[in-house]
Amino acid sequence: MAGGMDLKTKYKIGLFFIGTGLAFFIAFYLINLFNELKLNENGWSRSVNLGVAASHKRVFATEETGEWKVYGANENKLQTGTLTESNFSMKQGTVKGLELSPYNPFWVSSDGGTVYYLKNKELIRKDDAKEDTVARNVDQLFTSQKLLILSGEYGVFLVKTESGELDPLMDAAAAKKVKMAAFDPESASFLIATDEGGNNYTFTYFLPDGDGYKPVSMSVSAYSTAVLSNVEVAKDNEMVHIIYSTIIKEGGGRNTANYYAVFPVEKPPVHLEGIELDIYEKHGLPIDKMEEFQFYQNNGELQLLFHAEGPLKKGRTNVNMYEAHLEKGLWKAGRISTHYAQAMQPLWYDGESAGWMAFDGEKYEIWAASRNKQVIEANEHIRKSDVMRALEDTFTFATSSFVFLLFCLILLIPAIVMICISFFFRIRNGKWLFYLSILMVFGLLFVLLKKTMTDQFLFMAPDFMKTDASRIWLPAIISILAAGGYRLTRNEDWEDEGKVFYFVGVISWIAALIAGPYII
Repeated sequence: MAGGMDLKTKYKIGLFFIGTGLAFFIAFYLINLFNELKLNENGWSRSVNLGVAASHKRVFATEETGEWKVYGANENKLQTGTLTESNFSMKQGTVKGLELSPYNPFWVSSDGGTVYYLKNKELIRKDDAKEDTVARNVDQLFTSQKLLILSGEYGVFLVKTESGELDPLMDAAAAKKVKMAAFDPESASFLIATDEGGNNYTFTYFLPDGDGYKPVSMSVSAYSTAVLSNVEVAKDNEMVHIIYSTIIKEGGGRNTANYYAVFPVEKPPVHLEGIELDIYEKHGLPIDKMEEFQFYQNNGELQLLFHAEGPLKKGRTNVNMYEAHLEKGLWKAGRISTHYAQAMQPLWYDGESAGWMAFDGEKYEIWAASRNKQVIEANEHIRKSDVMRALEDTFTFATSSFVFLLFCLILLIPAIVMICISFFFRIRNGKWLFYLSILMVFGLLFVLLKKTMTDQFLFMAPDFMKTDASRIWLPAIISILAAGGYRLTRNEDWEDEGKVFYFVGVISWIAALIAGPYII
């Protein structure tokens, strides 16, 4: 660049690059912070961490008059929390003196006074007064808020939690084949799944009948390499709804398939044939990778909670908690959770609040959300995690922009070509060559932006950048802004080669600020 730069030009150039870079950094940070505060949708509050954790996925929740009591199992103790639904205030505590394994399920009464848990294959009942052994040689324990079922050497039994008495459900031979159990969210009915071998299963549905239960058995078949992984049941308006899931593990990965079946309670099928379960999000797109379903009843309407992989915010997918309801025969779902931890097991849902377990990479924690306006407003404030997430995303954008700057090295080709032509043909002050080089820069920018608008770009970028027209107007806007910045900061004493090199720097900088954040 003949003539060098005077001090004024240096200041203008420095102010231009530093000022625009800082302005875009601040703008992206504020946008990211705003997005963190607006992750909640479908009328739910932002997710609230209840401060109750479990070391190995064993948690329990029970309701008592406007309060939810949640428990997390840790070595020889229960971490407890009492959540008031009206304002989401939380009281925490600890139940000690339990020889409790964090690997086994447990059951707690609604008043918190009685705990059932497994110790050395014995079912222990502990209340305020004493500790008793209810059953021995117990292999499995299945729990809901209201019911407790054990399976062991002597059979399958329903435990009367008030007294500890056992009601027989299945004999010892059937107990050896018990795979899992599912509980109706409202009634006292439940379902027990047994493994018959050869990928064949039996679903035995127990419906209350007088003082006992009326069992109805249905056979279910899975694909030759599939294994039953989950089953849920709910009775709604004299119809029984069942969702069951199978998994296939191949090549180090796993594929989950979910099936849905419904039948009249008075006419259960001999062989249950489920159809593939499809659940759609608000835009009508199917939700993939759904797991750990749980039925609930709300104002006479059947609801479903589950976790699935899906968008949390622009450019970020996560394993989220979803609610779903039947609408004209189709399951329609909306996201509830707003946290970055991996949502897992649903715990409760009553229409006004929902609770679930999530894994943050180290421990299992209990989260909740509410539709209460007071709770929604109380959780709209900026949290420390919001500030850090927004800053993290902004630095990610900055890194992406730097990578895009490296891509922009291709824009130097016209300047290099211009220098070569000028040297070999001894052209001096060839304005036509200068303008031709600038046009080539525009053309290369158009090609570069088109090539970088990949699926990743479309996933990350704002909606207005995703239209077909954006492939035209985006390079045009960048070119106009670059031309303006160039004219404001250029040095008239530079030769044409220097001007082209500087223009390439300006247009690369503007393109990196506008389009660069979305390429990685």
